[in-house]
Parts: sequence; C-alpha cells; structure tokens
Amino acid sequence: MNFLNKHRYTFYGLAVLTLLFIWASSSVGVVNQNPYYTGGPYYSCVDGDNGVDEFTASSACSGDNCSEDRCETDARLREATCFQNAVNSVSINCPLGCDAGACRKERPNFLVIISDDHDYELLGFMGHPTIQTPNLDSLANGSVIFTNGTTAMSRCRPVLASLLSGQDPSENNIYYNMGGGSLSPVNALPEILRENGYHNFVGGKFWEGNPTAFGFTDVGAGPSSFVRDGQDDVLSFIDEQSTLNNPFFIWYAPSLPHTPYNASPDILDQIKIEDVVVPSSIAPEDTEQFLTKERAYYANILRLDNSIGEIIGKLQQTNEIDNTIIIFFIDNGQAHGYVAKGSPYEKGFKTPIFFKVNSLGPRVSLKPLSVVDLPSTILDLAGISIPSTYTGTSIKPYLEGYSQETRPYVVEGVYAGSVWYGAISGVNLPDDMYAILVKDERYKYIKYIKAIQELDNLFGLVISHEYVPFPARDAGTEELYDLFTDPREKVNLVSNPTLQAKLSELRGYAGSFLSRTLTNSDNNNDDEDTTGIAAGVGLLGKKITTTSKCIYGKEYSSAADCSCEGKFPRWSKFESNAISCTPDNKSTYICKDVPTDTEKSAAVIPQEIRLSIRPNIPYTQAKTMIERAGGKIRLQPCNWETKTTFNYILAETIPGFEQSFINSAKKSGLFRDVSRNQQVVCVF
Repeated sequence: MNFLNKHRYTFYGLAVLTLLFIWASSSVGVVNQNPYYTGGPYYSCVDGDNGVDEFTASSACSGDNCSEDRCETDARLREATCFQNAVNSVSINCPLGCDAGACRKERPNFLVIISDDHDYELLGFMGHPTIQTPNLDSLANGSVIFTNGTTAMSRCRPVLASLLSGQDPSENNIYYNMGGGSLSPVNALPEILRENGYHNFVGGKFWEGNPTAFGFTDVGAGPSSFVRDGQDDVLSFIDEQSTLNNPFFIWYAPSLPHTPYNASPDILDQIKIEDVVVPSSIAPEDTEQFLTKERAYYANILRLDNSIGEIIGKLQQTNEIDNTIIIFFIDNGQAHGYVAKGSPYEKGFKTPIFFKVNSLGPRVSLKPLSVVDLPSTILDLAGISIPSTYTGTSIKPYLEGYSQETRPYVVEGVYAGSVWYGAISGVNLPDDMYAILVKDERYKYIKYIKAIQELDNLFGLVISHEYVPFPARDAGTEELYDLFTDPREKVNLVSNPTLQAKLSELRGYAGSFLSRTLTNSDNNNDDEDTTGIAAGVGLLGKKITTTSKCIYGKEYSSAADCSCEGKFPRWSKFESNAISCTPDNKSTYICKDVPTDTEKSAAVIPQEIRLSIRPNIPYTQAKTMIERAGGKIRLQPCNWETKTTFNYILAETIPGFEQSFINSAKKSGLFRDVSRNQQVVCVF
C-alpha cells in the first residue's frame, strides 16, 4: 500500500495519458477501424499509399443538424444515422456520432438481375403452366411484384442506358441499339453509388464503352461468356466484398435467354417437347419448326434461372442475403409467334419488375412502373440523394407502405434506327420516333406518328414478327386496348363510345410527351410547328410546315404547295417546269408555282454515289432500298439477275444528303461497301 501511495501521482499521470490516448484514438477515424466520434466536426479519413493517415475537416453532422439526405429514420436503421456522400474504396468519411463500420453495414447491397430478350409470360410466377424458373419464382414469391412494368424501349441498349442515367431515351438520346451518340457518365447510377462507398460489379451486357467510366469498380466477363461459360467472377466479387464489409452493387446482365439458343444437352433434355406451349398464331406447317426453336428458348431461360440460383446461394453462404435488395426486370421482350421486339406492343415492352427486400412482405401490384424509375428508387433505398437530372420516380414510399401512390401512367416513344426516314444527322430522335405508347393501370394507347411497312424492316425498323404478319400501320393510326380483358392487344377499342374520356386522357399524355420531346431535341426541324402539335392533340403525327415556293428536297403543307406527307420526301425532281414530289405510297403532287431559275440551278444537281452490292441481291430489292434511302439508280449493270459476283450501281441523291444515304445503304446489309471511286463497267 505504501508503494501505491508513494507512486500514486505516477499512476494518475499514466491514467490521464491513457485516457488522452483513448480519446485521441476515438477522435481520428482510420479506415477499417470503425472510428467513433463524440464531438466536433467529422473528418475525411484517407489511408494514404505511404501508410500515413491524412485528415481533412468537413462539416458537422449530428442529430437535428444532419441534412435530410444524410439522415434516415427508417425503423430498420438506427435513428439519426448520418450518411456522407463521398465514401469510396480508399476513403471513409466519419460523421459525428456515427460508427463508420456500422454505417457500411446499414447500407443495403443491390443485385439487379436483367433478363435479355425474355417473353414476360415465360416465367412461373407470371402464371406460365410449364416453364421452369424455380429460383426466380422463389424470389418473386417473397417480393413486391409489379406485373404491369414497362421498359424504356423495346430494345436493350436504350433500357440499359436508362438504368445508368436515370433518364428516358427521349432525354438521354440513347433510343436505339446501333448508331447515335454516346451516353454521358455524369450522374451515372454506379458512379453515385461508388462515391457513397459502394463497390460495383458489371457482368454481361453493357453498351456504353468502358464500365469504369460509369463508376464500376470491378468488370466481369462480357455478354458472350458471362454466365454462359460460368460466373466465378461475380461469385468471387461477393466473397471479397463480404470479407471487407463493403456495400456492393451488382449489374447482373447475362445475355440470356437471348440467342444463340445453345444450351447444353443436359439442360435441353430437361425441357419436354409436350411442355412447350404453341400459340394459336402458329400455322400448322410452322409447328414443328416453332417447337424446336421454342424448346431451345425455354432451355436458355432455365440456364438463366440456374445461374440465379447459384448467385443466391453465394449470398446465403456469405450471410449477405438479408442485407441485399434483389431487383429483377426484362430489358425488352421477345416472343415467337407474336409481334414483339422493336414494336410498341406488350410482347416487346412489358416486363414484370420485382423488389426482394428482406424487411418487406410480398405483394402484387398492377400500378404502372417504368425501368426509368429504378435508379431513383435504388438511390432512395440506399439513403442517397437523387440527382435533379433523374426523371424517374422513386417508389420507396410505396414499397415500404407509406404511400399507395406511384406514377399514374407510363409514356414512351418507340423508335427506329438513326438512318430510318433518312435522318441527316447520326442522332435525330424526332425523325426516328414512329409511335408513342401510354399505359395506365388498365388501358394502353398507341399512336403511330409515322407509317410503317414491312419493307421498313430493312432500314433500321427491325420489328420482330416471327410466324405472324408484319403490323403495317398508316401515320395517324390510333389504338386503345383493355389489358385486363385483352392482354394480347387483339381488340382495338378506339371507337368504343364508353371509352372516349379514357382515350382523350391517354391521348393528352401522348401529346404532352411528343411536345416535350420535340422541344428538348437539338435536332428539331426549324420548319416544324411544334406549338401546333402540342396545342392540338389531334395533330399528333402530322407535320406542320411553312409554305413557300417549291424547292427541290423540301416539304410543303398542302398538295397545292407540293406537299409530301411524312418526313423527307424520297425523291423529287423538276418536270415540265414544275416540281413533282413523290412520297412513299402516296400520290404525286405537282406544284402550281414554277420555280425560279435560281431555285432550279440549286436543285437539279444530284450527287453521285457508287455502291458495291452483294451477290445474288435481286435488282428490285436493291432499287427499292436505294429509293427508300433517298436516292435513285442512274446506271445499273447488265445481266443483273444471273451475276454471282458483286454488282456496282451508280446512284444519285439530293445535295447535302449524301452521308445519310450512305449510312442507310450500309445499314441495309445489301451492300458490301459504299465507294465513290468504283466504276460501273456494264450498264444498260
């Protein structure tokens, strides 16, 4: 005891130093040491490459001082949890009163499963009697399912671009698979997640170049091999992030059940031919071929489901399953025996969307929901601010039962490729939009703003209609369907007198969408009266132009003024001191006004283009394609039909229209190359 009394001040000093050390340690947040702050500002704690921790003060965050986007009061999280928006793989921001490690744990993981070219009916949880999707069915049975979901376009790239950008194709300008511009990585969903501490994996289909530019930290195999040849990359990613206690986001996009239909024999053997459902649209002579193809399609769906079972098993093994929100949707539909991909119909646009959240019970909803809503919802579920550039609606309040409201309707444009209709620029969205669809909980409205014919499938339209006729439509055609009683869209109710109020409502949404799209487009035609289109919904799809003297290559508003309905007259020329304007499948209008000499001299100098045409292409097919692309044949080779080598054509097109013509020629697939130097050696 004397020893203790004698040295008590020494012990007091050591105790004080120990307390100071503990206080100092708790005041400095170090990566992976779960720092805990009790006062003062919070810090950005960066573990430098030299092993020295660097500290920079940031703004305070505690209790009522926390900004709305940093605080979450949801019952599943502890009260007043502080979130900071700049957490990443080498930096953890340590808010006042928050345990950095705990904050990481509280943020949910996300597994986003994207099925590719999938008929929405070929899922067990959607009611199919024989399809084998046990793993998806198990997930769906514990999820909030939106059975009336809609993709952003019935093509995969625009839908995936919407998932990245939080924007509709009419806003981000990515509305078709090929051609067009590039998507901006600004405010990309994975990048925002990365900035908030997430590690992000991408596997399979990804269209927008380098995934790391969009915030992905780990890049798996591409669409041709991801899942088809295994998925060790994503399974290892889960192992690693679970060990490090990092929140993660997985972009799971195997190109399945998309072609090729090449499942292994052991998978194919599990699909009994008698389990394949044959639609009534399949003609008897096509039945055998259909059954073979559809069975292989079913097998690809089973491959997808098996792979999902494997990744769910990994989440369970790593104890991440309860903290992982699983989202499923189809990028675009595809169906044999129906009009599907590329069209405005349900077999191209409809997708079930489900959210598997551990704390939420299962529900089925018919509420309208768009894939465009997913990025906003994901950020909201993660407790991260939604950028103002995102135009989708977060449905977190609906998922958690705080609200019964979602968006009242979904409206989308339907597009062809950027060379269809002769769009002069590489991206010309108003020119390439051929229809608009609007869906609410029950009804669906379609407006064709341009005519479509089967021949258009050669020029960027490419509507899938295997075993069934092409859905040819005139510009201005309107369709209205009751999806409750007519899910296959067989009975057009547009003339039903009891539905005129509903028709007017949905028509109005379509008109507003078209007006907004044209207003936002940088490619708007100066002659187009967008105000007139917006003000009078009945004018939807009609081009309003200014009137002037008839000039080669221009459009006019009436027959008397040399009118061509629709965009870009395919060919017009001077005849008998007047202009003959000949649109596709329309009458020839002769202008009453005689052009001036200046107009003539500017108009009658066609530009020559030489085309190298693939062997065995019929002359009539090549001629039609050239005329559709905005040109005509000037010189053509002899013995066309019997020639098995390449044919060469000298064509001509409107001045200033050459590049668009060349793009159309290349897109058609009829031409090996387009050259201005190749000579036509044999002509009629």
